[in-house]
Amino acid sequence: MSENNKLKGKNGADLIRGKLIFYEALLTVYALVTLTFAVLFEFHTVYVSGGSIIFSLGMSWQVILFAAEFITIAVQIISIAVILKGGAQKAVRFLYTAGYTAGAAAALCVIYLLFKQGFELIPLVPFSIYAFLICTVRMWIIPRTVKKNIK
Repeated sequence: MSENNKLKGKNGADLIRGKLIFYEALLTVYALVTLTFAVLFEFHTVYVSGGSIIFSLGMSWQVILFAAEFITIAVQIISIAVILKGGAQKAVRFLYTAGYTAGAAAALCVIYLLFKQGFELIPLVPFSIYAFLICTVRMWIIPRTVKKNIK
């Protein structure tokens, strides 16, 4: 019985802090995966081109997408760190803006794939799933949960 009272009496700020730290860890892992994909796609581009570095939209749009995603992930990580330290309102705005920017970049890449290559299974389906995950997790779930929990 005393265990339940301890859990019920646990400070709400500790729970909020725990969720924010979880989001920090989640975004850090996501940043590392995104950076890895950027390196792999650029390696593939260099390998296909015979060793010359080609930086054109047709060849390197995946690297551009992953670089933009990495930047917005970094902004979201920094925003959550600022929220943890107490500067909430401006950081929440940055959190939302970075999420919407990431979602817009991913959606533009899916639209680009549709116009450029049509309904081909291999490039369209993975990037559509990637864009959907970005839109749900980084545009809606993380910002809204953080905003709800800091109020």
